[in-house]
Amino acid sequence: MKYLVIGCIFTFVFALSSAFSNAVFSISTVLCCLMIIYLKLWDKIDITELNIRPVMIAYLIFWISLIIPSALLGDKYSIIKSFDYFYYSLPLIILFYMKNIINGNIMDEVIVYSMSSSVLFTCGYALACAVMLPFGTRIQGFYGNPNHFATLLILVLPFIALFLLEKKSNNFKMAYLFVALSLGIVGLVLTGSRGGLLGFIIGGCIVGVTKFCCLKTLNIEKIKKYIFVFVLLTVSFIVIFGNLNGGFKRNYDMERVYLLQSSYAMWNDNKILGVGLANWHNEYIREYILPKAVEPSLDMPHNTIAFFFSTIGIIGGIGFLLFNCILLIFLYKQMKLRPKNIYIQAMLWSLIAVNLHGFVDVGITMKSAMRLFSGLVGITLASVYELERLKL
Repeated sequence: MKYLVIGCIFTFVFALSSAFSNAVFSISTVLCCLMIIYLKLWDKIDITELNIRPVMIAYLIFWISLIIPSALLGDKYSIIKSFDYFYYSLPLIILFYMKNIINGNIMDEVIVYSMSSSVLFTCGYALACAVMLPFGTRIQGFYGNPNHFATLLILVLPFIALFLLEKKSNNFKMAYLFVALSLGIVGLVLTGSRGGLLGFIIGGCIVGVTKFCCLKTLNIEKIKKYIFVFVLLTVSFIVIFGNLNGGFKRNYDMERVYLLQSSYAMWNDNKILGVGLANWHNEYIREYILPKAVEPSLDMPHNTIAFFFSTIGIIGGIGFLLFNCILLIFLYKQMKLRPKNIYIQAMLWSLIAVNLHGFVDVGITMKSAMRLFSGLVGITLASVYELERLKL
């Protein structure tokens, strides 16, 4: 049974992190759900436990803020799409239960090896594409869009980075994680995603500063290690982006401004309920596209906040902001309580990175990103629950 559980979790986390196959994700989801039902884990593990309740409240607020405007609009497709976000959040529940089946370092090893393997797989493919395609081409991997690829990477890489930097391991594991992290950063650079790289670097800096502020005693060697990594990433970003993938400034940058203007007009005409989760594209084409805009095929404004306010109005926009603020405050408080918990640090890094990237792209409105994000939240909650239960 133990090895079956390990196999299920490894496959599920790999499917979430790589998002290259819906079939693998669906099969692993069914297997994990069957395992949870067979072991009756809800009788042994309390997902409403007081210590993790704020996160469940945040998700509940988010779901309600999506469903209510969609229901009041009476738009069938928007209602369906609002329930899709609930479905995309299921990995939170699955991984919260599954991680707690086996306590200790074994499950940590399974999770980090699975994430690292997914990065090696997706970024190995991306590197092969980069070799075959013309120099400077933005690499999209399996995902049809380089920014989508970057979104998944900035969610996973913080976990690999912190396990490598913080947790003492054998030489093989250190080498495996180092190769995965290095290839992952190369893959992120090859996407040419400015928002992705900036989010990843800024998120890491914020978490690093927060971590050292939370520690009672400072470890000078670790501080030096973090400073070295920060300088290396920053210099790499400046040098590489100055020469690859269009540089810092691109000819379509003003298009993002036009999209924000159109989204504001859309929200201004539909302040309370928005135009509907499923209707942004149709409304944009029908009435709100600006004469100078040149991308009529877009289905969202490349800004998650603008998307939620324009599609589900004040109710949904505030719900989305509350969702992120509650998660941010929860993770910060937990980091102060447990400054050595790697999952909390990595989740805070991922949360900051994906939201910064969301200012200029799809963020968690992308199905695979929301699934992965929720799965990572589930793993993080499980680590907090485990520590609370074991009184560590």
